[in-house]
Amino acid sequence: MSSRRQARMWVAVAVGAVGALTAASLRSAGSEPYSGKEWAAPGGDWASTRYSTLGQINTRNIDQLGGAWVVEAPDRAEATPMVKDGRMFVVTTAGVIMALDPATGATLWTFKPEMPFSGKRGIGIGDGLLFAALRNSNVMAISQETGTLVWTSEHPKDIPSQGMATAPAYGNGVVVGVVSLGDNFLHGRAIGYDAKTGKFLWNFDVVPGPGEPGHETWPQDSDVWKYGGGAIWTTPSVDEELGLVYLPTGNAVPQYGGELRPGNNLFDNSVVALDLKTGKMRWYFQAVHHDIWEADLSTPLVMYDTTFGGRSRKALAAMRTDGILFILDRETGKPLVPIEERPVRQDAFLKTWVPQILHSAAYRKDGVLVIAFSGDGIKASGPAVKTGALVQSVQKGTPAEHAGIRGGNVSGSTEGGQVAVGGDIIVSIDGKQVNSSEDLANDISAKKPGDKVTVGLERANGKGGYEHKTVSVTLASRPNSVPNPSTPEG
Repeated sequence: MSSRRQARMWVAVAVGAVGALTAASLRSAGSEPYSGKEWAAPGGDWASTRYSTLGQINTRNIDQLGGAWVVEAPDRAEATPMVKDGRMFVVTTAGVIMALDPATGATLWTFKPEMPFSGKRGIGIGDGLLFAALRNSNVMAISQETGTLVWTSEHPKDIPSQGMATAPAYGNGVVVGVVSLGDNFLHGRAIGYDAKTGKFLWNFDVVPGPGEPGHETWPQDSDVWKYGGGAIWTTPSVDEELGLVYLPTGNAVPQYGGELRPGNNLFDNSVVALDLKTGKMRWYFQAVHHDIWEADLSTPLVMYDTTFGGRSRKALAAMRTDGILFILDRETGKPLVPIEERPVRQDAFLKTWVPQILHSAAYRKDGVLVIAFSGDGIKASGPAVKTGALVQSVQKGTPAEHAGIRGGNVSGSTEGGQVAVGGDIIVSIDGKQVNSSEDLANDISAKKPGDKVTVGLERANGKGGYEHKTVSVTLASRPNSVPNPSTPEG
């Protein structure tokens, strides 16, 4: 057997085993918000939860499972198989779609596209159709029942034909295809099509042009915005009740050439909520301003309902490339967990942006930002512990003007207790230079809560230079645990 044929067989065995287990576990999900008997979106549901309510397979019997049937695929199948209306749909990397009987593995039909498309990240499902994203920014729809081509969209000629690297989203009769290749000095965009006919409905460019909201965040004396990036690599999430589709947008371009594009560079590195029917932007949240780190949002946006402050809220969780998690109200885009922006060290050449979002919550205990000790390291329950980590608290009674309080603002009180400070960058601990998060962790973990530490601080003076000072810092008391991001204190 050739190596190629062996690879094809292994893929088929893996798919076949999953199919058999799914078929054996089918039950009605009823009104449950998560996937049950079906897996009808790349993330299980259009909230991208990747969660199933099925419970027949569990930790007690997983070691007893085995393959039930084998189907050979014509090439690699890397995307998660879909299950809808008692059928399993498998798409290969070259765009071949196979409809299988989950109980037996029998092939019900096979669709082979005239022009191969990337099926690595799957397909969308809705209105009895399967939606595949093409390499020319169009979408085609295949009958879920027969495997025949129903329509292929045709976008307006003024919209460039670029590749779509992920599955289209579906909601309320609209298919949303998202365009990648923004890193190649192009634009990311989302295009809405009518799910029944393939008719073009709307287009949203991640990088706005002249006269559009957000264009003012790009240089006005340059056409660099035309090449500004914002590729969308991940299938959007959809809230049909709100009538919104949520886009996780990519990094700005040129990726590391900030000197060519001063400004915040909207709507790169953002969560953007669009009206499903019109494509009009409802709200946005930018996770990185003036990105020079290629820190795009490339993980699925997870939607869930929860309680904050005693109120039922519709939440959306968005994770930045560096692992910082943001919890937003998906109706308004406002943070549910507090978000703090602080001045950071600047690079005049790269036109860096003064305030940056350094963390997704400033957790307070009795009005004071605290450092949580964990094992032989530390975890900041306020700002992320990185190069340029920020002072957590200063000794009680320290005058604000000497404590590096940004703008004179104090969290807590300077009388009778510790105060939290912001805006300054830690450059030394007890005279020893801090060059990385590891340095800071090593220096602080050698101390104990209550110890006084001399901290060297640095801040931009607004004249292209830096001011330096030292303050006496009292390490916060040891908390029992690191606060949970979903339950901020204070």
